[in-house]
Amino acid sequence: MGKKTFFGIVLIFIVTLTTSAFAQSFSASDFSGNWYAYITEVDPSEPAVYWFRGNMDVDESGNISGTYYAPNGSSVTLSGGQLTLDQKGVVTGSFTAQGQTSTIVHGKMDSSKTHGVSVMLGEDLSMDIATFIKGGGTFSPQDLEGDWYVYTTVIDAIEEAVFWAYGTFSVNQGIMTGSFTAADGRVTAITSGTLNLENEGIIGGQFALDIPQTISIAHGKLDQSKTKGVFVNVEPTGTMAIGHLVKAGGTFKQSDGAGGWYVYGLNIYPPPTPAVLWVYGDDARVDASGNFTASFTAPTGERIGGTGTAPIDSNGVITGMFSFDTGDTGVAYLKLDQGKTSTAGVSVTTSGAMAIWQYIKAPSVALPGMPLLLLDD
Repeated sequence: MGKKTFFGIVLIFIVTLTTSAFAQSFSASDFSGNWYAYITEVDPSEPAVYWFRGNMDVDESGNISGTYYAPNGSSVTLSGGQLTLDQKGVVTGSFTAQGQTSTIVHGKMDSSKTHGVSVMLGEDLSMDIATFIKGGGTFSPQDLEGDWYVYTTVIDAIEEAVFWAYGTFSVNQGIMTGSFTAADGRVTAITSGTLNLENEGIIGGQFALDIPQTISIAHGKLDQSKTKGVFVNVEPTGTMAIGHLVKAGGTFKQSDGAGGWYVYGLNIYPPPTPAVLWVYGDDARVDASGNFTASFTAPTGERIGGTGTAPIDSNGVITGMFSFDTGDTGVAYLKLDQGKTSTAGVSVTTSGAMAIWQYIKAPSVALPGMPLLLLDD
């Protein structure tokens, strides 16, 4: 084989390798269509924490129109707004409703281009963290069958407290069985329940807990991948919750977590200075051994660094240990989606601070180029 031929083959190999590793490109048109949004809002004027759910249409220029619904059933129509999506899938923009404008501080669309997460600040100093799922796709009740992980933000109107619970449940012919675990380790069993799915991927149903308490799902949406979803509920007592679903299944290895991640969390701080606020991180890095570093930005602009480990088992379950620059340490429980580009989970620290997390994987980085040497035969 001549040297030119040999190096021609090498060039083809390099080009193929580099092309396959290029970061996925996003464009404004990826936002075009109908979207469902599930928002946890922290209103400092009350103070109060509650959810909104919405349905919005986005045109190819990023212009938004739609309606949002409160837990009491009242609705608010958006009077304007626009979203921007850069090539990395980072979301910015703003929207206006009832004379108030909210700014999207930072958001990220998943590589599937059918779901994402963002954090927002309102003119009234409200703080929102939103999960958005694209409409469309074809669904059947069988799409809910199987095992699921669930991570919920619970807003308890009786105790006037916000906390999380995570659990696992199974759906067999629409019948639910399973349990939830609270941050203090208490386990609550699902004594009975049903979960149903409409052909647009809308989730409904209810389930009873041995507390006793019955949870009625007000609205939910399954992603087109059929492996993740979001739901909200509200009870006659005023207690409400927003839950994130991740389906079990698939095969995972430690290297599936390696790379860059965008991180969005709702932090819940205990007395004597209770507070609820979001944080986001746009530079989290995980190596092939599961070691990670990250820095998080609060609504005030303050940044806090963190390090830790994120071991992934064969089921895609992560039980991580971490520490912050503040000296606080803790444990996190998360589940990697079958697509291996997003997670949902919860954490608790030794100080009692709790958080509900969503991770979106950053686009891969192109391999560095190599010099091409053309040699004569």
